[in-house]
Amino acid sequence: MKALKRLAHKERRMMQYWNHVMAKTIVQFVSASGASIIKLEDLSHIRSMKKYWKRADRNIHAWAFYDLERKITYKAALAELTVEKVNPYKTSQECSQCGIIRKNHRRKDQFLRLSR
Repeated sequence: MKALKRLAHKERRMMQYWNHVMAKTIVQFVSASGASIIKLEDLSHIRSMKKYWKRADRNIHAWAFYDLERKITYKAALAELTVEKVNPYKTSQECSQCGIIRKNHRRKDQFLRLSR
């Protein structure tokens, strides 16, 4: 029974550890870059989208998004940074500099500089 109990909490401990590591890395990066705001996508309804996911993306259902958000918020407050939630709609297609939302302006993870 001891072994079962230890294994039952192993995934949760692993998720909490990696969420701490990621939150710390994100806050350190933002602080080092001189920014004062961290913008997070509002992922409160991500679980309801699971029927649209590809088979390989279903593992995301196990990740603790809220826990990561809480840890980022906590660590950001200690570093005197602000955390804002943004609507995730089309954020992957939006240029962070000019704000244009066009799918054809993007090639993988880079945006093309095109005239408006």
